[in-house]
This record gives sequence, structure tokens and C-alpha cells, in this order.
Amino acid sequence: MKASPIRAGLLASSLLILLSAGCGQRVKLDEEFIMRPGDKVFVTGAGLSMRLESVGHQWYTDQRADSAYVDLTVRAGGDLPRSMTISWW
Repeated sequence: MKASPIRAGLLASSLLILLSAGCGQRVKLDEEFIMRPGDKVFVTGAGLSMRLESVGHQWYTDQRADSAYVDLTVRAGGDLPRSMTISWW
């Protein structure tokens, strides 16, 4: 059974969107960029990629203090990806 030209076109478009969505954005060293949870960024010329896993905020009632944090997965060159949490008061 042959697929209709419209159906084949929709399938090809969907596949292209799915493949390009996983690519992430490419930035130059020292270039500013914006990331949202789930976004991936490649730093050209540095062999570095980052994925923003989550952004959060914690409140400590016993200390009457709060802190913001980000969870990142970073990969440098051919190394294995490393997960890290960066927080600040």
C-alpha cells in the first residue's frame, strides 16, 4: 500500500522537526545565550556541550535564607557527561 503524497510529506516534516529539536543551539566562546530546562548548547571551538536539566529555588525556614540553583549536564570533548548542581545564596 502506497502512502499518499500529503501523508508522506507530513511524515518527512515531523521527522525533520524531531531530528532538529535534539541538536541544540551552537554558540561561540564568550557569546551570551539563554537556556531553558531541557535546552542543549554546544560551544564551538571549545569542544563543550551543556544541557540545562532544571532550575529551582529552595527556602530554609530554620535559617531564614533562600538559595537558587541550576542542575546541568556538561560534556567536554570526548569525556563522559558530568552532572553538577550550582547554587548561590
